[in-house]
Amino acid sequence: MKSAGKETRIFGKNLVSHLQVRDLGVDLDEFHLREIDLDITSGEYFVILGPTGGGKTVLLETIAGLH
Repeated sequence: MKSAGKETRIFGKNLVSHLQVRDLGVDLDEFHLREIDLDITSGEYFVILGPTGGGKTVLLETIAGLH
C-alpha cells in the first residue's frame, strides 16, 4: 500500500517521493473509498479539501493504518 523512495521526473528535475499510495481502498459500513493513488514528494505542500462527510479524515486514518 505505501512505500518510500520512488524517483519521479517532473519539469526536468528528479524528485524522490516521500509518500506514495497506490490503489488504496476501505469499506466502512455505508462509506467507501476506492482506488486512491497519491504521490507527495519531499518538500511539497499537500492539502486535502472536500465537503463534510467526503472522506478526508477516513483517508488520513487509512493511510496511517487505523482502518
